[in-house]
Amino acid sequence: MLPENQHNRKLRLSIIDGGWPGHLKVLVRESERLGYHRFWTTEHHAPGQSASPLVAAVMAAALTRRIRVGTAGILLNYQAPLKVAEDAFLSELLFPNRFDLGFAGGMPLNGALSSGLLDGRESPSRSSYATRLGEVVSILSGRENPVEASPIHRLSFGMASAPKVWICGTTPESAALAAKLGTCYSFHHHLALSRPNVDGRGAVRRYVEMFRPSAFASAPEFNIAAYGLCAEQEDVARAVWGHQVSSFMGNPSQCQEQIEALASHYASDEVVLQCFAADNRSRLRSYRLLSEVFELECEPVRGKLICVRDDPAPSTVQKTEDGSYELRIGGSIFELNEQSAAIVRWLFMNTGTSVSDLIHQFRHSAGATTIRRLVRTLVKEQLCDLL
Repeated sequence: MLPENQHNRKLRLSIIDGGWPGHLKVLVRESERLGYHRFWTTEHHAPGQSASPLVAAVMAAALTRRIRVGTAGILLNYQAPLKVAEDAFLSELLFPNRFDLGFAGGMPLNGALSSGLLDGRESPSRSSYATRLGEVVSILSGRENPVEASPIHRLSFGMASAPKVWICGTTPESAALAAKLGTCYSFHHHLALSRPNVDGRGAVRRYVEMFRPSAFASAPEFNIAAYGLCAEQEDVARAVWGHQVSSFMGNPSQCQEQIEALASHYASDEVVLQCFAADNRSRLRSYRLLSEVFELECEPVRGKLICVRDDPAPSTVQKTEDGSYELRIGGSIFELNEQSAAIVRWLFMNTGTSVSDLIHQFRHSAGATTIRRLVRTLVKEQLCDLL
């Protein structure tokens, strides 16, 4: 049976990114600020999507401080298990206790692409995925050494920890494999929607009941992956969406109800969201609205006073050589992130905001005033499109 207590904890929300990789920097930083639990990258060999999930995940980790990052998932049928394990150990070394290593079987790739990725290795078979997963798990857990005269501790850099391993799937077979290997399991509900014969609850139940404790997890740990879109109005969300099926869709209250129902159905305390939209602004807006309606613990977006000059200068927002932004108000210089800088520019251009008002807000907020509240205070609910 499904665990009754897993859903008793506050629902955690996470993100899977399957969009244009050029938006990664903005999206992962905003995901962390908005209070999402983890950020996973995907492998798609298609125009406009990333085919390098491990590289993207490491970049995401480097751009953030605390959010868990990982892959969902690496198509292991087209990878060398030893090489994946070595890369995973390095990722864990650089970002300890933050890295999730997720794998997926995936759909068979076309002939030319498959041949190019395999580079002379045998073509995948029905059993090869499970075999390769077993090899990776053995290497990461230290149970076997695939390199003669090279102790396993050298592969792991002598670390006491290893990345947390996840198996992503939609079938009872993938659930049973995760249980047998003692890994975490992510049931991709949004992919199962197009397969009417899939018993999702049955797959999760099978994972929980068959689970064997391992070096990666002492008890069953699973989440549910879902996709959809949230907007201020339902008709806007559906117009932007453009797909046939979704796990959630509509305005914030509708999406909250649908996501909570999904979590309850599977007795899960975590749902991983994938918001699809043709433009990144709609996608970011969706994640922001969901963060707000679920009351996630957001970090305040605020300016940090970095110096005070004796020679007052005109009020400006300037980009520095390292990519950050500086707000210069009189003799004070505040450090801003990209979103804060864009909003402050908008305030200067559209509202007649006084310099004294901005100085008061930045200096006397005691670190608690977010940019959203700042805008509400200064322009009396005239919120700009960036929020």
